[in-house]
Amino acid sequence: MTTKLRTLGFELEGEFSQEALNKVVALGNVNITTDGSNHNCGTERCGYLKTQELRFGIYRNSEADLKRIAQVFTKLDELFKQKDRGYHFNSSMGFHIHMGFEPKLPPELMFGKFAKTFLKSIESNWPEMFRARRDNSYCRARRLTDEDIYRERNDRYKAINYLPSLTKHGTIEVRFFRADEPKLMYKYIRHTI
Repeated sequence: MTTKLRTLGFELEGEFSQEALNKVVALGNVNITTDGSNHNCGTERCGYLKTQELRFGIYRNSEADLKRIAQVFTKLDELFKQKDRGYHFNSSMGFHIHMGFEPKLPPELMFGKFAKTFLKSIESNWPEMFRARRDNSYCRARRLTDEDIYRERNDRYKAINYLPSLTKHGTIEVRFFRADEPKLMYKYIRHTI
């Protein structure tokens, strides 16, 4: 059986103004979660922002849904470019991509060589981001052996979150990408799939 990518989802961590959150929610297919902290990002430009995670709904791996994803990121780009955009991120905040497969445990991806090859492709395309995030405690770029993938059931803080995400969400989660400008985050999705 050939593995097929069936579904996509994504999460964006950041600091958002209430006005920006309202506009993002108006796009549809998004839920907002919070870590409970509210703070000023430290600049007059940002003002009062809330640390939030935007969880965008599930999309099918179809041309129609890939076009919808592109439209979402185009709208986010327009929204966040406005004056006092109400969106800010720091180095610990990430952009996570969830992928659901058939079969659920895709044999082509469930080994250390895939993880190494995928991380090398990120390093090649975005070397500055790779250097900045490879030791980030929320998305470590560790070399995984085949045994590590199946043994580490409780540690989701890796560049590629295999079993913890498969157990909880039925997906493989790529955690390595940083929260960024929407056009770049869309490129991260295209690169991943």
